Amino acid sequence: MYKAEYNEIIRCLRVLSREQAQILDRLKKIEIKNRIPDKLMSMKDIRIYSGLSQSTIIRAIEASLLTPLRSEGKKLFTQNCVNDWITNRSGKCKKPAK
Repeated sequence: MYKAEYNEIIRCLRVLSREQAQILDRLKKIEIKNRIPDKLMSMKDIRIYSGLSQSTIIRAIEASLLTPLRSEGKKLFTQNCVNDWITNRSGKCKKPAK
């Protein structure tokens, strides 16, 4: 009798473990699907967002404290990069993951 009860408990735990694993997989898929990409910001957006002047932002770019994603064309920055620059004064940008 004891062995039968033990086997039943083990069987129930395995079923629960499989169901929990399935739930975790579904949650991971939902999280990946709903992931918000890092927002891109122009210099005007940074000026409005931070309250700093355009000349301060330009000085930070020239001093390589705030680096745009591309060296040519319109200068765009990730919001995470801008936040790092504002808080730590070191906004070395990395290209956002796709």
